[in-house]
Amino acid sequence: MASKIIVPADFGIENLNSPVHSNITIEMSEFPELLVNSLILSYNSPVFLDIFRDTDMRVPVLDMKKHNAAAVRKFIEALYTGDVRLEKSLLKDFSELSSKYKVAWLILRCHNYFYDLLETVSSSIEDMHLLFEEACQIKLLIGDSVYLNQVTKKILSNGHKISDFIELYLNKDYLGLTKPQIKLILSLNPLNYQVFLNVVYKHVFESQSFDETSRAILLRVDLVRAIEADVQGYQTLFNLLLVKLQDVSRQDRRLIHRLHMDALKRYKANHPEDRIIKSEAVSCCAKAFKTLKKMGSKTELKLLPSKYHLFQCYKIFEDMELSDFVDVLALSSEVKNLFMLLEALDMFAAWEKFNSATLHKVINCIHERSWSKVPPNFLRSLYWLNNCPDKLDMLQGCTQLISHNTHSVIISQQTTTPRRFLLEGGFYKFPFHRPRTTNCVVLSTQCGVLVKTEPLSHDGEKKFALQVVKEQGLYSAHDMHFHAQLLLPERMHFVVEMYNEGEEDGIDMEIAWARGKPEFREEQIYWGGWNWGDAHLARMVLYFDNS
Repeated sequence: MASKIIVPADFGIENLNSPVHSNITIEMSEFPELLVNSLILSYNSPVFLDIFRDTDMRVPVLDMKKHNAAAVRKFIEALYTGDVRLEKSLLKDFSELSSKYKVAWLILRCHNYFYDLLETVSSSIEDMHLLFEEACQIKLLIGDSVYLNQVTKKILSNGHKISDFIELYLNKDYLGLTKPQIKLILSLNPLNYQVFLNVVYKHVFESQSFDETSRAILLRVDLVRAIEADVQGYQTLFNLLLVKLQDVSRQDRRLIHRLHMDALKRYKANHPEDRIIKSEAVSCCAKAFKTLKKMGSKTELKLLPSKYHLFQCYKIFEDMELSDFVDVLALSSEVKNLFMLLEALDMFAAWEKFNSATLHKVINCIHERSWSKVPPNFLRSLYWLNNCPDKLDMLQGCTQLISHNTHSVIISQQTTTPRRFLLEGGFYKFPFHRPRTTNCVVLSTQCGVLVKTEPLSHDGEKKFALQVVKEQGLYSAHDMHFHAQLLLPERMHFVVEMYNEGEEDGIDMEIAWARGKPEFREEQIYWGGWNWGDAHLARMVLYFDNS
């Protein structure tokens, strides 16, 4: 008998809620339950037929509380009467039910009603948003993008912006957004990337937490395009995520950082001359690692207020992947040369995890930053590297990293004890051969660099400042003169070495680097406390690029 009935058909609305014919109870939110007949529902829907065929009917209840109750009642009434009068306010929910339960004739009615609305609806934001939601729903349920394309054209023809509707769609039920919904919205054209950044910022700021929806959006949005569209919005969002936000798991913190660094790398590749985002990235990452310390990292390393350094901050975040750390070094404008990068790796005893892939990253950085190579004796001064002889051999055998003739190695004529660096100031002379590009042959004084050290104390901790002297009067007092065009941080690197009397090679103290601007306009803060008492003497070494 079932095969002779063609739907839509009028089964009589009077049979709905009939205690005689009904064998199924439908539960709804905020509405009384409905008593329905399984046969009538099965005639209209193959999904209902499968449910009633497979379900244990000793508990004949359908839970439809997650759907709009008014739409559910109208949907069931349509199955009983074979007709329906659709309403704009219920179109989205009614269409969702029709598609979910595969009621073919109702799906067609929804589509026809949608087309009629498209022709007659007003150009108001409210009405257009209704159509936009319905078109998105159709696309999600049956994969047909024709409706969405038509709505998009109508939105633009009425002078509206697609970004306004994207924002309304995302904000309506932000935490309830599914991954397919997010993917769909990201596929729209034209797409305004700053809308996604603004919406994520709004919800993260208001909730002070990083939720699943925000995570899904950041994983799917093209962050490089987002930077290009709104660099200020991008910086504001990631400053919130990496610095200000406290309620973030370590796993999410690492994910946010990885997304951030990857976006900056790709942005840099597309915009090699743009430095706007670079300094912000370094500052943002450093603050993020500082925040991570408060989350339980155990380290006794203290930071100077407003003068902490990026690499000291990496020490705070000890769980960071070595590959990510190398990316940070490559992006940092504070890393002036290859010496600093290698010191950073040695400071955190990272060599055990160092491999050929990491070496390849370092080599790429050398080429991208136009850095000169380092002399082999510098590698021998790196304490932790010398504890990994296989890694030392790897680096010494790399001709793209090691050179025997690009740098002059100048050892200061003065030696002292490690402790005096902390307690007493002084001047250290680094004479070098007269440069061929200068005309100072008439001067009786020697070419060179003069460095001043000065003890500091902060919160009971001893440190010292290092500054390259640029006052000619001080040079004259030491029978020297300098060439300002040569005193560039990219051309020279100072190392304080500890060694015992009779030894030729010293151990690089690896105690920090300049946070100052180029040309040494700010003092460099050096930190004491790392095995100062293990050596008898200390000396300063200058590596000067003479290539």
